[in-house]
Amino acid sequence: MHNFYLFQALLNYQSYIHDIRILFKNSLNEQQNNFLNTSCNIIQQLFDIQKQTVIESTQISKINFENETKSFNLGVLEFIMDPFEQDEKIQEILINCKTNYYDESLAYLMRAKAFLCQLGEFYISSSCQQCQSEQGFYSVTYNATKCSIFDKNKFEAITSNQILLKIGYWRPHYTSDDVELCYKNQYLCQGGWGVNNDLCFKGHLGGLCEECDRFNIRGDGQFFKNQQSVECEQCQDATKRLIAFFLISIWAILSTLLTIGSIEKSNILFAQLKLRQKFANILFKLNQDHESILFKLFLNYLWIFSLIFTFNIKLTISLGIFKQSNDTSYFMTNFFECFLSEIQEIELIYSRIIVMLVLMLCQILVIFIGFKIFSIIKNTKFKSLIISITILQMYVQNYASLLNQFFSILVGRQISNIKYISGDVSLLYGSKNHISWIYGFSIPGSCLIGFILPSLIFLILYIYRDQHDKIKFRRHLGYLFNEYTQNSYFWEIVKLWKKTIIILILIYFQTDIYFKAQLLSLCLLFYQLIASKYKPYILKKLNQLDNQSVQFCLIAIFLAVLKNISEQKENDNISAIIQIFIIVDSIILSYPFIMNILNTYILKHKVKVISLLINMFSAFKPNFAITKFLRNRLNKWKQKEEKAKQNIVKIRKILFKKNYIFRKQVKLNEQKTELVQLTVQTNFDKDI
Repeated sequence: MHNFYLFQALLNYQSYIHDIRILFKNSLNEQQNNFLNTSCNIIQQLFDIQKQTVIESTQISKINFENETKSFNLGVLEFIMDPFEQDEKIQEILINCKTNYYDESLAYLMRAKAFLCQLGEFYISSSCQQCQSEQGFYSVTYNATKCSIFDKNKFEAITSNQILLKIGYWRPHYTSDDVELCYKNQYLCQGGWGVNNDLCFKGHLGGLCEECDRFNIRGDGQFFKNQQSVECEQCQDATKRLIAFFLISIWAILSTLLTIGSIEKSNILFAQLKLRQKFANILFKLNQDHESILFKLFLNYLWIFSLIFTFNIKLTISLGIFKQSNDTSYFMTNFFECFLSEIQEIELIYSRIIVMLVLMLCQILVIFIGFKIFSIIKNTKFKSLIISITILQMYVQNYASLLNQFFSILVGRQISNIKYISGDVSLLYGSKNHISWIYGFSIPGSCLIGFILPSLIFLILYIYRDQHDKIKFRRHLGYLFNEYTQNSYFWEIVKLWKKTIIILILIYFQTDIYFKAQLLSLCLLFYQLIASKYKPYILKKLNQLDNQSVQFCLIAIFLAVLKNISEQKENDNISAIIQIFIIVDSIILSYPFIMNILNTYILKHKVKVISLLINMFSAFKPNFAITKFLRNRLNKWKQKEEKAKQNIVKIRKILFKKNYIFRKQVKLNEQKTELVQLTVQTNFDKDI
């Protein structure tokens, strides 16, 4: 019994029975020492509770009186007991001691219970036996019926009940041998004898060490996740985060202002051309401002291209701007993570969405206040369309990010047979707090963002489809259909639901790279087939650009899968070549958008810019060669613009003339028809 130890994972083995002996004492409680040549017979027997009788008896050993300790040492004895037969049967130890001073033997009866099989043991032959780690066997589960086998791919070493993990592997607790590869960043899982957070790199914790230690649980300080590098950084360095916050805020507001300006110019043009609806559509199609259209299309495909970062690939050149340019509010929320972690009543996975919605509202208020002040200064009427365009632009731009976060609360992620919340693998799925947030926040939010609002927008566009050419309707909702044909007014909703399908694929198949790649490719191919059939954009070049962008995104997904395979096989040369192809693919994808947007700006502002440059050069040197060149260029542009305006006027006159002739011909035909009918009626009356 001295050799029996209880194993505790944190304290290792502890002796359970330190000392057990039989001492002889008299009625005065005085120890009797003179018992030389005395011995005790040890018998183990099994007592049946129902039958109230001993059903099995076994002679274990015979022990002698120890003169040095003046006692019988029971600690040297070993008993084999079945831990699973203790409900209806009782293990008894009967000790009969015979002395030279008494004719009768002294009997002692003890009843014992056995522990169930510990870590490092397995149940066999009605008892618990230890796994032999020297032979490659171990057990880290209680009541095991067999030992597990050493895995040389995941383990460095083992004992009978402990595992030394290799770098890059993780397990949740001491009683689990469900070891998993750290999917996203293998170097974050440092390996060792520990489990869970003890296996993680500084500042990391949770399933597969993917989350940051926001509450200083490990004692190394507070950490937040840098969304650009997707690594945990300490909260003390607020300057860098503040700069990033302001830069992204400026970009978010600037992109909204550009969209508002572009749509407002398109609305003004449409109102000017709205003399004849039939011809206004033709002229508007040719001359409307395409800046917001190109910008929206570009951001859409930047988001799709950024999906390659979910394929667990490493790029030496950061392409994080692809994600930041589209999910502006989400990246702005990143600045507040350290402050949000102080609110321990609400987990970050929930408070992040709330802050993101607040930031979107703040952007709308900033733009509203800015335009309101501007209208007061300029003494002009404030245009309510600014608010409607801003809200629609915010919704479309942040749709994917919001829906992704809501869905990540609803969906669970299985790691080492433990279900975590997909959006935060440091939190268990299905806890009381989690369930309350699912029903009170996530389900209503995801239904509102992903189903109710898109359906409502579609119904409004469908019910008022005859009003799409009305100036008042177009001013407020034109952002949704300006770039599409009359038969494809719903295409923005198609693109939103395409994003919904992509997000579901990303969440449900987060770790299955190859299956995820196939589903994403099928989704994009299916969209391409529908787009090729409908040709939703009003201009041929936009349809071509849309189709071309899908193809380059498909190529990027294919290259990302190849790079992941090459990284797993540690083939650095092929991985570097594939990275070059990915970068080239991103440049080819972006180039037509950037050039078209720049051309739009050049056409809109080139006269102002050249005039400014001429004034600057003229102030220093009026007869400077560059000044003369710019002045000549400016005159040519003005002549060209004047000629274009004259051509538009001519086209309008021709169209009006044709329309007039057409109407006159229709009226003449109607008169002839009436005359024929009258003649027939007169002849009929005469016959009668």
